[in-house]
Amino acid sequence: MKRKEMIPSLTDQEESVMRIVWQLRQSCTVRDVLNTMESPLPPYTTLASVFKNLESKGYLKSHLDGKTRIYDIVIKESSYTRGALGRFVQDFFGGNYSNLVHQFAKEEKISPEELRHLLDMIDHSSDNK
Repeated sequence: MKRKEMIPSLTDQEESVMRIVWQLRQSCTVRDVLNTMESPLPPYTTLASVFKNLESKGYLKSHLDGKTRIYDIVIKESSYTRGALGRFVQDFFGGNYSNLVHQFAKEEKISPEELRHLLDMIDHSSDNK
């Protein structure tokens, strides 16, 4: 069985930049992202370094359009979320999603009604396979 390729983890700064890129849902430049960020804004060069890191990790790819570097999304947000959740469950619950749900129930973070709703969703998703 071929082992699933792991999506590289992101630093907090890289993740916050990627969230903006995913919101833009299109090719973008460092300046595009800088223009959507809230104060205090990082220096342009710092943000450009983050983009280079994201490209080296495979999240973005770039090409030049004249003198402007344009970045395109390679790893979709849904893939990142799935990978991050998988790492979290592996690190804290030994890879067992049932233990995660049990922890939520034990700490009363999820109600019995929500658990029933989850079970219904699981039943319906397995019916559609």
